[in-house]
Amino acid sequence: YLIIWSPARELHDAEHSPILAAMDPPVGDEEPAAWNNHSIQGVPPRGDANALQVPIKIRPALAIKLVPPGTRRVMISEVSSAVTDSDITLRFSVEGKDIESAWVESSQDELEWTRVTDILREPPYVFTIPRAALPQRGGYLRAKARDWTAVEGASRDLLVTAHGAR
Repeated sequence: YLIIWSPARELHDAEHSPILAAMDPPVGDEEPAAWNNHSIQGVPPRGDANALQVPIKIRPALAIKLVPPGTRRVMISEVSSAVTDSDITLRFSVEGKDIESAWVESSQDELEWTRVTDILREPPYVFTIPRAALPQRGGYLRAKARDWTAVEGASRDLLVTAHGAR
């Protein structure tokens, strides 16, 4: 079975795109329950109350997110930092259309990156990272953001040492 969804404005109803579908996790010996909904217009429901417009008994095996073609860009700008003995505060702006989320990542070698903050879904993009989240000898931080089509942008790397950030 297949789940197909799209948050694209161009693919907002059953005449222009597949019908949205998903699955509730089974409880006990209950069979998996899925739903489809013709009226949610590209955004999955946030709660169960409105999701079960048409209940179905299936177990989805594949999920596909449809994204219309296009050349989109996400850019991080105006990055500033403030460093104290206990925290690092990173503030930045995001340029792009339909920005879905932003966060901060950390690395010791600028090769492998790990998210070290929660995700913010709207500006202002201000993150406070405890010094304890970074290695004692320092490390690198970068701001990241993603639009709804999964295009990501990243800031330049910021070196954080015991003496400050640059």
